[in-house]
This record gives sequence, structure tokens and C-alpha cells, in this order.
Amino acid sequence: MKIILNIKELLEEGKINQAEYDKLLSLSKNQTGSLALNLLIGFGIFMVCLGVITLTQAASTALIMGLLTFLIGVLIKFRGTKEWSVLSSCCSISGVLIFIGGMNIWLIEAYESESVFLPLAINVEILTTSILIASSVFLMSNILAALSILSIAQITGAGTSYFTASYTIWVSSPVVTIVIFSALAFFLYYLSLSILSRYQNIMITGSRTSVLLANFGFWVGSLWGGGSELEVSPELISIAWALGLISFAVWGWRVNRRWVVTVSSIFGAIHFYTQWFTILEMEPASVVIGGVIAIGIGICIKRLDSTMKAK
Repeated sequence: MKIILNIKELLEEGKINQAEYDKLLSLSKNQTGSLALNLLIGFGIFMVCLGVITLTQAASTALIMGLLTFLIGVLIKFRGTKEWSVLSSCCSISGVLIFIGGMNIWLIEAYESESVFLPLAINVEILTTSILIASSVFLMSNILAALSILSIAQITGAGTSYFTASYTIWVSSPVVTIVIFSALAFFLYYLSLSILSRYQNIMITGSRTSVLLANFGFWVGSLWGGGSELEVSPELISIAWALGLISFAVWGWRVNRRWVVTVSSIFGAIHFYTQWFTILEMEPASVVIGGVIAIGIGICIKRLDSTMKAK
């Protein structure tokens, strides 16, 4: 368990003495130095892998380098001391991602040479998702757990893109995205309450990532409807989103889940302003009124957060 303390403030308030302050400060310096060394070595290993892959420009090299980096991380994890845990995570996660990148390139090349019989999308997306899920459980990695959920989103027709300093997010089937990730969020949450405690963190991470994706589905659906497969009106999705956010926030309040209340408030504000400016457009009066409402929402969220802290 990680605990954050302001030891200088504790010393000034007389809650710890000078000897305790010096001891805690020395421990924090040692930990900071160890963290910096871990990150430096991990970054060096990652850059060596990228350099070798760039020189050879072969998918097989990426597969081999990714596998070796992953094995180095696993070896450090089980053979090294606790102070090398960050390096182990850096190598293991980097190895998985490099391996997946090499696998995708290999599958594309195999598909172009007509040596792959299954559709390319099925090969890449399903294999990528399977590897991410398995590695997140094996390594107990929250990062890989979140990426595995994002990989599932890609299978359902969601994704991101980048071009000329611009980022885009698309959800081709909003209703399907909403249903799948809402169900997955609740499933992973309740699974985290019953499964072994060691897996609880990655289950919660997966659940929270699913909540975000479900809200993105609602967001797109509230503007464009349910998608080409399901003709659901934007108005219906907009109303369902509002009711869902209210219910989610109330549940979070009752069980004292600050993250749930915060996320519900944020997406509630996004929903409100999306509909506000869609209907009223960017007129000066609507911007002023919207700004005043934003201030009120911010104050309410702050008070609610303070109340939940006290609770």
C-alpha cells in the first residue's frame, strides 16, 4: 500500500521529530534514486530494441526482440530484488508491446502474400487482444489491462487516428459499444469483489476503462444515433445517457466510490455542453450562460468531493 505524506508539514506541526524526519527523507531519496536508475536502464533497453528493429526492418526481428525483452523483465521479476521491480515492469510491458507490433507487421505481410486464410482484421485484433489479456493477468499490469479493453473496442468498431496535429476518435456502432462495455464494466467490477485479491487492481482498471468507452459510445450516439446497423435516434441515446449518468452517480455516492461520482460529473458536463451548443450553437449569449453554469457545476463537484472525503 502506498501512502503519501508531507513530512515537512508533519515536522512543523510537531507530529514527527527531527530524527524521524531525517529517516523518512533519506528513505525517500533512496527510493527516488532507485526509481531514476530503473527508468534510465529500462529506457536504454527499449531504445536498443528500437534501434535493432530499425536497422533490420524485419518483422521477425521485432518478434525476437520483443520476446527477449519480455523474458528479461520476467527474469528480473522473479530473480531480482524489490528495488528492480520498476525495471522489470518496463522490460515486460515494452516486450509485450514490441512483440505485438512485430506480430501485426508479420500478419500484414503474410496477408499480402496470401498465406493467411482468415480475414486480416480477425487475425490481428483477436490475437492482439488475447495476448494483452493474458500478459496483463500474468504480469499484474494495469497498463496492459487498460490496453486489452481498448483492443476489444477496436474489434467492436471503435478507434483513434492522428493526422497533421489532430486527433480523432470514432465509434462506428455506438449502441453495440454502449451495451458491450457497460456489461463488461459491471462484470469486471463484481468479479473484482469475488476473485483473489491479487487480481483486484487489474479488474478495477479494466472496469474503469470500460466505463470510459461506454461513455464515448453514448457521446457519439447522442450526436449521430445508433449507427448503420441499429437505427436509434440521437435523442433517445441522449436521454438514456443522462439517466445512466444520474443512476451511476447515485450508486457511486451510496457505496462511497469517488471515482464513479467524479467520472459521472465530468461526462455529465460533457453531455450537457454537447447538447447545449448543438441546440443553441456558439452564440455569445450561450457561451456566457454556459460559462456561468460551468462555474456552478465546478463548485458543486468540489463540495461533493469534500463531502465524500469526510464520509
